[in-house]
Amino acid sequence: MNLISGFIKLLRPLNIAVATSAILVSAFILGVYEQDFILACTVIVVIMYNGAANAFNDYCDYEIDLINRPNRPLSRGMITCPQALSFAVILFLIGSIIAFQLPFYATLIAVGIALPLMVIYSLRLKGTPLLGNIVVAAILGLTFIFCGLAFNNIVPMIIPAILAFGLTP
Repeated sequence: MNLISGFIKLLRPLNIAVATSAILVSAFILGVYEQDFILACTVIVVIMYNGAANAFNDYCDYEIDLINRPNRPLSRGMITCPQALSFAVILFLIGSIIAFQLPFYATLIAVGIALPLMVIYSLRLKGTPLLGNIVVAAILGLTFIFCGLAFNNIVPMIIPAILAFGLTP
């Protein structure tokens, strides 16, 4: 049970809830709730990528988190580093497979831009002032662009994307 609890905490459920809310609000703005398959795929991709990014980030920050964030699942020994890395890879893989069910440009945003940015951020940019912040802001803004492209209607998502980018600290 401790292992399952560790994986759930590694996902950071509150972050996933916020990301899912962004997709649902986008679907409301676009008026596309009747497109169940696309909406479900879009939500699953965002959940998988968000969870994977969180797990991968914790994997990369293990040594730092032992001191700065001792309550994280890896720091507490609830999950091992290889388990966290495997979990991140599996989630990224599931998210990518689902992304390929979406229109081409949505897939391109997810697999070709967002996923690499999440990995590069955790590996190299997290501690880089300004550039790291810009990457995080871009990933958040891309959530809205991704949703717009999934439903082939990007125009209404431009302002939310700009707001997400501009309001990210």
